[in-house]
Amino acid sequence: MNTVRGLMRIARSRCRRPDQLIPLSVAAFLAGIGMGYSSQIETLFAGPSVTSTYPPHNGLAVGPNYIVMVEGSRIEWTDHAGGSPTLQSTYDFFSSLSPTGGLYDPRCIYDSVNQRFIVIMQSGASGATRSDIDIAVSKDSNPNNGWYFSQLNTSLTINGQLTASDRPMLSTGGRNIYITAPQFDVKHSGYAGMGWWVIGDTAGPGGGIYNGGTLTITANQLTPASQGIFAVAAGNNGKAYYASDYSNGSQIVVTLQTYDAATNTFGPASTIGLGNIDQGGTYTAQQLGTGLLLDAGDKRIASMLYANGFLYAVAEMKPIGSAVPLVHWFKIDARNPSAPTVVAQGDISGAAIGTNVATFNPSIAVDALGDVIINFTASGPNMYPADYYVFQGGRDPTGSFSAPILYQASTGFFDSGNGSSVQRWGVNSSATVDPNKPNSFWISNEYVANGWWQTSVAHVAIHNSAIVTVSQIVASGTAITSGDLNAGQMVTPTVNFSAAMTVNTADSNPKDGAGNTANLSGAINYNPSGTLQIDTVAPTVSSILASGPGITDGSGNPGAGQVVTLTVNCSQPVTVNTTGGRPTLMFNDGGSATHQGGSGSTALTLSCTVAAGRNTPDLVLSSFNLNGASVQDGAGNADLSGATVARNVGCLS
Repeated sequence: MNTVRGLMRIARSRCRRPDQLIPLSVAAFLAGIGMGYSSQIETLFAGPSVTSTYPPHNGLAVGPNYIVMVEGSRIEWTDHAGGSPTLQSTYDFFSSLSPTGGLYDPRCIYDSVNQRFIVIMQSGASGATRSDIDIAVSKDSNPNNGWYFSQLNTSLTINGQLTASDRPMLSTGGRNIYITAPQFDVKHSGYAGMGWWVIGDTAGPGGGIYNGGTLTITANQLTPASQGIFAVAAGNNGKAYYASDYSNGSQIVVTLQTYDAATNTFGPASTIGLGNIDQGGTYTAQQLGTGLLLDAGDKRIASMLYANGFLYAVAEMKPIGSAVPLVHWFKIDARNPSAPTVVAQGDISGAAIGTNVATFNPSIAVDALGDVIINFTASGPNMYPADYYVFQGGRDPTGSFSAPILYQASTGFFDSGNGSSVQRWGVNSSATVDPNKPNSFWISNEYVANGWWQTSVAHVAIHNSAIVTVSQIVASGTAITSGDLNAGQMVTPTVNFSAAMTVNTADSNPKDGAGNTANLSGAINYNPSGTLQIDTVAPTVSSILASGPGITDGSGNPGAGQVVTLTVNCSQPVTVNTTGGRPTLMFNDGGSATHQGGSGSTALTLSCTVAAGRNTPDLVLSSFNLNGASVQDGAGNADLSGATVARNVGCLS
């Protein structure tokens, strides 16, 4: 057992492989505290904004290297820093499908199993005489490498009436794409029921939609309007979960149903009561500086996911006794789908932000360690609409969310100019787990700037303040000054932790005094002070100079018995190891010069004694022979081919 107070040397390695280290800018740190956890906004940048589109509908998907965003009538993808975005009209993007009407209600997701982005948009002809959901699947994890496009016909006849889809929801489980959409009576404008579609990734002619083939529906179902509007969330257990929330007259209930991908069947529906948690009616939010209200949405499930045997969902409710609508969250134990139970539920209050502040437009994400983030908009009579999040650490008690944390403020109230007293706000926000870093999320929502809606994208990391973390990494070693690492030297990275650690060499896990394993995520992509200099350029022979009796400036006619010294000048210091032999330079007359010294410098010396009877008009070097020796720089590089090109300076005979 090795105990180290606040720091630990975890590695000693010789720098040999080229790498490019980019200095990490100091991330903005916001103090969101929840039961020993804190949060940090590490990246914040602006996403799409389209002046011709209203209202916005947010879509965000994050892969290992790229982010895809759809908002209004624009699709955009960029790297994780928000740099060099690729922008395109959604009408141009889906042009191969010849959309017959408007494109709206985008959803996007990243399939981490198959490394694909999936984007869907509702497409409807004028008068809803035809309804489709347009689907795009990237060919790989890089959206620049192309997309496959397909179209799902959602013009369904229900109870003898033509219906059209609206506001679809999307999920993927690595084998299927799951889409749900409420269907509305085209003639009478009433909600007619729910369409569910299971689309095989690679099923059908041409290898399915993941290979540019035919879209193939492997299962589908219609549910009655009385069961509400369903969201869908695929699990990593071969099942997909469908849930709706609605009022049965006395309380809000959730209907839950599963789909088994292995048997290609839907299971029976179960109903769970959430209690009398909603006043009903319309949901609106006030804004500072205007009498215009914001539409805060309705009680349908806005965002849902499956994680670790549980369903997590958020919706909009107006709690009993509340003057404003609030985001309502609930967690359901779905390990036994035939008998699901409510684990916990609650509201995200805006009281800590201000008086009569409503919270709305929510989305939720949960990582593998149990960290939870809820992303939402807040607005009230004394504030402009702004984007916030709350979080809960994986070891926190269920429901112990942090206070709301601002990540994007607005500069004014929202007015679309359409004359309505209730202005539509975006019906979607986005929250998703970071695919590269544990305890991290990406979130996106709308805000107001320059008199119009904009998009904000943020990367948020959750830290357990009670668990020791990496605070700093310092490089030291031979010839290292001020953190600069010279190639070829022994480098010792010293990892400084936030508290004393004990290292058990049996499992190599650093732990604090309470036995908690340290969070090492801070060491990933850490850039120590200074610049890592890794030498990948081999030293070369720049010149060879002859000297000795009878030789001036490299030229001369030395006689028999005289010693000629050849100085081989290299571009970098080299070390000669003569354990296995001594290097020689061979002349064109069969003679040779043997290594004498200069190891560790840029000038190696070799010498030869002129033998009697040797008579060559102009001696030329023909080869450099190691004879079992080695000649290398500190990084193990060497290129001695120039020895036979540089020759000697001058003319020897």
